[in-house]
Amino acid sequence: GHTSKTSRQQFSACGACRHRRVKCDLKEKQDALELMAAQEGKKGAGPIRGKGKNRRLAVLMSRDEYAPIKAAKQLRRGKRISEIETIYGRQAASAAAVAATLVEEGPLPELTAAFFDSPFFRRFQVQRPVLDSRDFTQRYLSHSRPSAAAMGPEGAILCHVLYAWALSYGVDANGELDVPEGGLEPLGPLPLDNASDNELLRELDRQRRFSNMREAVEVVLKEIDECGVMRKPTWDGVRVLLLILPLTEGISTSVERLAMYETALNQVYSLCSFAGMGYDGQPAATSGVNGGSDGDDDEVAGTGQNVQMIRVRIYWYAFVHEGITTGLKGGRLLLDDEDLDTMQDSIHNRAVVLQNSSIKTSVKFATAPINLALACRLINRALTGPSARRAKSVNGTWVKEAWEALERSWEEFEALKYAPDASSIYSTMDEVMRFADGWKIFLFEAQNVIRKILEERYSKLLAARESAFISDPSSEGVSPGFDQERMSELVNLQRLLDISRAKCEVQCRQILDMVRVHVGSRFFEWDASLVRDGTFYAAKLLPRMGGGEEDIAVCLQALNELRWAHAKAPDRSAELRQEWADSRQDVS
Repeated sequence: GHTSKTSRQQFSACGACRHRRVKCDLKEKQDALELMAAQEGKKGAGPIRGKGKNRRLAVLMSRDEYAPIKAAKQLRRGKRISEIETIYGRQAASAAAVAATLVEEGPLPELTAAFFDSPFFRRFQVQRPVLDSRDFTQRYLSHSRPSAAAMGPEGAILCHVLYAWALSYGVDANGELDVPEGGLEPLGPLPLDNASDNELLRELDRQRRFSNMREAVEVVLKEIDECGVMRKPTWDGVRVLLLILPLTEGISTSVERLAMYETALNQVYSLCSFAGMGYDGQPAATSGVNGGSDGDDDEVAGTGQNVQMIRVRIYWYAFVHEGITTGLKGGRLLLDDEDLDTMQDSIHNRAVVLQNSSIKTSVKFATAPINLALACRLINRALTGPSARRAKSVNGTWVKEAWEALERSWEEFEALKYAPDASSIYSTMDEVMRFADGWKIFLFEAQNVIRKILEERYSKLLAARESAFISDPSSEGVSPGFDQERMSELVNLQRLLDISRAKCEVQCRQILDMVRVHVGSRFFEWDASLVRDGTFYAAKLLPRMGGGEEDIAVCLQALNELRWAHAKAPDRSAELRQEWADSRQDVS
């Protein structure tokens, strides 16, 4: 009769036999092992995988050493995460889960030990000291396989932010430069009629850096969204938000940047404030986030970082940054001066600070920028802030307080140049001078803001006064009392404006002397907007003050020496050349 066909089973040879191209006895060994298992009563054990005769039976359960010879397949997302969790731990797997969604865009390279020893990383700390360079480097290199994933979710994004900053200067993950310091050819002297070839070449380099940086920034922004950094305040997360913001100009919209910045400041307040209260009436301070508390010796779990030092560093950085940006430009201030006072007291009253010379030095070099930020907040109160803009008159007392604060800050930075501390990161006289002069050039920007606001208010009030003279004095729309009030404010503004112009003229000459000292060095080349705007505003005043061609040319050279992708050198140079041409026409 008809007998049904037995289903055919196909077996694959083991990797060892395939590699040696011999007959594999894997099937026979499997059958024997299954028979043995059945006899021992181990039902339901299923087929037992083994190796062929070219491998000893003792290594049946070991990995197949020959498997990598085949073309490696891309592991699925879950398998990749499991593999990383096995090697690095569960925290690293969380970071890998975020990065797994970005595979199609290409992974960002891992930072190497050479990166943290590079001139870029050292100079970056001078202008963006929200990170403790030694602590972060130790955290990164302490892993057996240093990588971004090993730093945890927010730490991984922070590594990518550092890489994006490096790209903005033409630095790779090994700390190597795309173009040597000083450029391939000397830049100056520059003509005042048209841009030189060297200017155009440097701008092409900056445009290439911006393109590379943009790709990295877009990856970081996507990681921020995937990881929920804006929703969950953490120490590394808030540093990510504070550091990525300057790089998003021209990439994110102004509304997106404002939302991210206010979120960052709110997280700083929540993490660092001693007095803040949450919406439920509970204290907003969460110093224990990621582990740790407020004790002198308390550390963030698994990192060896002192919580109090992290809190102070982040609050100082955010407070200074908000003052010199939002405060000076007229935005709404979120951080409170009272929290700063409490923070200062908590540092000075701790024994660990009194015994640590490096912390003492950090406090000394942080005090001068903090005082300058306080001066900028006074400017916000007197002239640029929302309340000051709505006021009908300028409070001359508050303006004088701002001037006095700026003068004290200038003297404080000048004093630092003659008191270098070998235990600080600014251990040489040259580094201390660059630190102090950089902030003094920025200080001129604050003086210039006062002058511009006073000029604008004076011009508007003068135009309104002239319109009142044209109208009928007996009409109901203009009252003698109203005219007298405006006349008093005109006199007040004229007096304040004369003082402001005199201060700007004196400091403009001082800024020009500093530009002459540092042009051609690495001072301007590694700037990240600290001296960019102050130099530009000083150069714009020079034609009105009778400055010569050589004065304008040296400022042009300084602005074009910047490596940073956001240097704005072409636009600023064109505006200065136009200012110079207009001043020559007025003279003729």
